Amino acid sequence: MDGSTSRGCQTPTRRRHWLRNLEADPALTFHLKGPVQADLAATARVISDAAERQSIVPRFAQTWKYPVEPMLAHSPLIEVVFERRSGAHGFRS
Repeated sequence: MDGSTSRGCQTPTRRRHWLRNLEADPALTFHLKGPVQADLAATARVISDAAERQSIVPRFAQTWKYPVEPMLAHSPLIEVVFERRSGAHGFRS
């Protein structure tokens, strides 16, 4: 996915609160707290389309050495798109 970040996680079949919150309001702030500190405005999109999930989830499964099928069936997957702001980077010093 160009210009975005995908996040997947292993989870049981119940819906996580964070996922329900993003479905209700996809606007979020991505906080960087390491050597680079920043608050980055972003928008999340829950990826529920089966074909789209099939094109993404196997990469996570391979990285995490986890079976693909349970992840396809049960793992939430979101795309995070960061806003581009002219002249403002959101970095803190």
